[in-house]
Amino acid sequence: MTTDRVWAGFVRPPPPATPEWAAIRATFEGQVGPALELLGAQDPTAFGRYLAERIDPSAPLAVALEGMHVADLALAFALAAGETRALAVFEREYVPYLGGAIARAFKEVDPQELLQELRVAMLVGDAGTPPRILLYRGEGPLRAWLRVTALRSSLHRAKRRHKERPVEDAFFDSMVDGLEPPSHARLEEHKGAVTAALRSAIANLSNRDKGVLKYALVDGISLQKIGVIYGAHRMTVAKWLELARDRVRADVEASLRVQFGASTTELKGVIMEAVAAMDSTVVRMLERR
Repeated sequence: MTTDRVWAGFVRPPPPATPEWAAIRATFEGQVGPALELLGAQDPTAFGRYLAERIDPSAPLAVALEGMHVADLALAFALAAGETRALAVFEREYVPYLGGAIARAFKEVDPQELLQELRVAMLVGDAGTPPRILLYRGEGPLRAWLRVTALRSSLHRAKRRHKERPVEDAFFDSMVDGLEPPSHARLEEHKGAVTAALRSAIANLSNRDKGVLKYALVDGISLQKIGVIYGAHRMTVAKWLELARDRVRADVEASLRVQFGASTTELKGVIMEAVAAMDSTVVRMLERR
């Protein structure tokens, strides 16, 4: 890949063949050349337009280009598009650095949990909000920009920590959503037991399985977008979700049977409805894939 197509998107219409524009093109080549590999399969002309939108219009073009972190901007552009190689670079070169920065600054915040939230906000977006990585303008190193963003998010999380709703409660509500009133009422009556069983079952899962279940069943994030977070195909995510569901289902059923026994018809019904409700949430999610 050459810089020609990036240049075609960056300068429209084509500029005149003057010494001034030749010098600008030389600066452009020097900045954009090292960034090309980071684009992966993304349209280089579209990246040229993306770069042009982020150039400081108040400075001479050559000066503005020299001050841009174009390679970092190319990585951000590819990350927003879900480019597999860009995601691998992010995980390998940025995530460990950000996790260390969070751990050093905020002892009360779980770095892995915060990093998962950061992945969603940066790479996927939510509630109609585009990925936050698109806010990066290339005016400074991407590493520094991400660090500031991560630490701000950590501070916000630390402040709201005592107000957070346990994920097991949210998980329970997602399970009973859409159930018939009698089933809903019976599960509500035993909510404490079911959420305690969920808490125990979720604790036994891997970090990936915890994340997939939360994103899918609590946050309602699509399988395709979860795939972007983990750099996996949506069908792979669907398989992870089903396997995680099976593990939680078995643990919840075992925990409730140990706690209540299996002798009474009422408690058998509660166990069956808790398991069926969990199955229904997964089915609803898979139907949206």
